[in-house]
Amino acid sequence: MDAVVFSDRADISGADSVVLTRNEHIGQPGEPAARVIIKYPIVPAFVPAAALQEDGSTHLHAGTGFGVNEVLDFPMKPDGSYDKRDKTTRMVRRTELRQLSYDGGRLQVTDTKVFASDAPLRAPGSRWALIWPGLTPAVTDGADLLFPMLTTAGDAATWRSEPMSCGVSRWQYRAGAWHPVSYVAVHRSREAASPRIVHGEPMTLLSMEPSLIRDLDGSLLFTARGTGDEFEDHVIRVWRSTDAAESWQLIIEIPQARGQAPITINQAADGSPYLVGTAYGHERGWLRLWPLNAERTGLE
Repeated sequence: MDAVVFSDRADISGADSVVLTRNEHIGQPGEPAARVIIKYPIVPAFVPAAALQEDGSTHLHAGTGFGVNEVLDFPMKPDGSYDKRDKTTRMVRRTELRQLSYDGGRLQVTDTKVFASDAPLRAPGSRWALIWPGLTPAVTDGADLLFPMLTTAGDAATWRSEPMSCGVSRWQYRAGAWHPVSYVAVHRSREAASPRIVHGEPMTLLSMEPSLIRDLDGSLLFTARGTGDEFEDHVIRVWRSTDAAESWQLIIEIPQARGQAPITINQAADGSPYLVGTAYGHERGWLRLWPLNAERTGLE
């Protein structure tokens, strides 16, 4: 994954790209210790260089931000590939955090930290390890950034066997870098009555791949992709917060409404919210957009 700064699509050039992540291979196929390291895309959180605060003054942290991505480290098979069935046995999970800056001309990665399962990324005093970013960029909240994430109460290595949640982390700029300072779980995992078995392991019912926007009235809207059984695979849920992400209310729940694939909440040019996902019965096929109604109690 690279980043390219441009003002016109005709000016996009790979020569000007900034390297963010690269997959890695350690060793050669057939070697016992050979590994395949998959770097998932970075999800950004950024305050634009020209950003202003509500009173018209320059934003305190204009031109700074961060990016988070997950890293899945697999044993390499003799043919050079990897096997997702190793996720529950021999895979190693890490989280990467990059500090970013932009001075109006050049984007830079100013620092990179890697968090392993025994010392995961975590807000001070929180039980939740911040292991996956959501699918949408951060939302500003005064001088802070609100960033949707998936978390585990375990040590990240045993994440499937521990309670998990999707929620919103709050980040603040301190000592030249962005840091998580708190986390609020919006939806927590639970055990299934008759769990689905995947790669030999029972699946919990959970939400993943969260997304977050600020609505026209200043409230926050949040959704995530449910998974684990027939109901969770296809339900649409939207939560709302009116107190800066401190508490959340489920405002929309529609069963059998979407395909089992990612779903996000987004905004049109006029700020009106809508969901994007795949149609029920057409997983990974038909793309569908659902505007929220004016009352935010259902979909158009």
